[in-house]
Amino acid sequence: MKEKITQIIEKSKLSFIMCIITLILSYIFIDSSLIFDGKEKITVLLIGFVPVVVFLIITLAINYFYKKNIVQKALKILNILLIIILPMYYLIGFLTCTAIKISNPIVNIKNYKYLVNGELLNIFPSSIPENVIDTRLTYSPALLQAGDQITLYYIDNNLNLEEFDNKYKEKAIWIGNVDDYEENKGLLTGIFSDTSVTYETENDFIIYLIEGKCDDSGYCNHGKFTLAAVNPKTNEVIYEYKYW
Repeated sequence: MKEKITQIIEKSKLSFIMCIITLILSYIFIDSSLIFDGKEKITVLLIGFVPVVVFLIITLAINYFYKKNIVQKALKILNILLIIILPMYYLIGFLTCTAIKISNPIVNIKNYKYLVNGELLNIFPSSIPENVIDTRLTYSPALLQAGDQITLYYIDNNLNLEEFDNKYKEKAIWIGNVDDYEENKGLLTGIFSDTSVTYETENDFIIYLIEGKCDDSGYCNHGKFTLAAVNPKTNEVIYEYKYW
């Protein structure tokens, strides 16, 4: 068996190497698929694994037809052509995955840990609390001029408001209601757009702005913020990160 594998590698080195390379690259698409369910998940996985399967077929075909020179030459030419177009394929695949994320902004809360990690855990909870209701997790990735955004919203009827305040007031650079914020015009515009919050209740929320950066345009054409917010009247809780 070991000798057979060695022979396959020797006869089709290039396509075998591409099998390994595309298998490694497919990991990116496997990682992207984790936040999806259903047909979106299948689509992303197919994008990642099609090149692996194609180069594997070529590898096996080169070994199967090793005595037929014409077929060998055709397969090697096909191999080279596929390698040339592979970067474009992965670029299109990446854009397709991003488009799927944008068109399906609400993601499965079971995949929370794949979206919220690293520094975001200084603001977001390490996991979504049990017994909360109306949970909404949205993710919009950056594409061209679009912003990168993650929002977690839920209602926690067991929320301890004092503990919430103590946790975030030490981290916050500003605390208040959305209409009270005047430092960077436009920074907090639309912060509740990916939640169930209505315009009439926006100012019921106490916002703990952890980080807030803005360009010098006067309208925050580019910026970044992370925040936590709570409505003491309804026990609605929001965590949000946005970079644009």
